[in-house]
Amino acid sequence: MNNLVHYPRYSIYLIPSKNFFNNLNSFYKKNNFDSGNISQNTHEIYCTVKAPFYKSDIYSENDLIDNFNSLKKKDSIQKILNKTYITKQYIKLNTNFVLELDNDPEFNFIIHDIMRSFDIYRKTLNTSEIKKDLLRFNNLSEKELIYYQIWGYPYYFECSIHHISFFNFDTKLYNCNFDPVEYESLKLLKQNSSDEYFKELANITV
Repeated sequence: MNNLVHYPRYSIYLIPSKNFFNNLNSFYKKNNFDSGNISQNTHEIYCTVKAPFYKSDIYSENDLIDNFNSLKKKDSIQKILNKTYITKQYIKLNTNFVLELDNDPEFNFIIHDIMRSFDIYRKTLNTSEIKKDLLRFNNLSEKELIYYQIWGYPYYFECSIHHISFFNFDTKLYNCNFDPVEYESLKLLKQNSSDEYFKELANITV
């Protein structure tokens, strides 16, 4: 990720339950994949709500955290944390391999509403910064480019699917047998530099 423009970056992710990580470890074993300590890096295995973004100078980090914590009062957050989501298949999405989950209109509405509400905190890049930042993406469609220009990230709404991202695998690995997924928490995360994992700033649990 040498093309990043600024640090730190912030993101909002849904983190799967412990049962998902048990399933994931079984997936590694069945496919003879060396999992190492990957299951400990739970912030690298997630469903994206707000993709990593650079914070506007207008707002402080505390403003961002306070707004995130205010989500605890919303019934909609508990709705998505109390549901189970059927797994469909292990597929290639954009440049990564992901686990696709069933489409859920209510889920989509809630996470897109969160994404929009936090866009106020996202830094608006200048022309040269946009050119540099766009190098992170390959062959964007016209719709994806429009979404990037509006939201700072191309893969929202109909340009994405409900999925959980995790580390890349060989394309021949299709032995995928996951139980229905539950999310354990919604987390606000921060990445201070390119060689660091995202770290938790605040979280909402069931």
